[in-house]
Amino acid sequence: MSLPYLPVEQIEPAFNRLMEVAEGVGGPVLRVCEYISRTWIHGSVWRPLNWCVFREEVRTNNDLEGWHRRINARACSANLGLYKLANLLREESETVDLHIRLVSQHLLTKIRRKKYVTIHGRLHQAWDDYEEEKLTTTELLRIISHINALGPSTAVHHMLDDGES
Repeated sequence: MSLPYLPVEQIEPAFNRLMEVAEGVGGPVLRVCEYISRTWIHGSVWRPLNWCVFREEVRTNNDLEGWHRRINARACSANLGLYKLANLLREESETVDLHIRLVSQHLLTKIRRKKYVTIHGRLHQAWDDYEEEKLTTTELLRIISHINALGPSTAVHHMLDDGES
């Protein structure tokens, strides 16, 4: 689902429209939607405010995985002893202040692959169009599902289009 890409205040109404479709379909689709409703829409731990990525620059854990990959490469071993690990983490911590200074002075920026720069640009264009009311919620969800290679599912889009102008 592309619900996390909506503004937080639009997530529940959009999900409710999806839930109406799921109720008509029944079976596993309805059970998945009921789980999402209990856990992610109305849950006590994870609410839409926690997982909404509308206009967010970093939407994945790739940055954290990149840090782990760099540390593992510097460790040169899968079985690193406690003292070697402590030394490695101390060395890493010494670079944090430098990175903060360079980023704040705009001297260090994240290197991104062209593919992700393109995806990022398309997402922001879709968000701009949505905020300027050039797109409906359904159209935004459809565009984002294509950008993220999640779609299309024309049957569901057709059902959603019936309730939205």
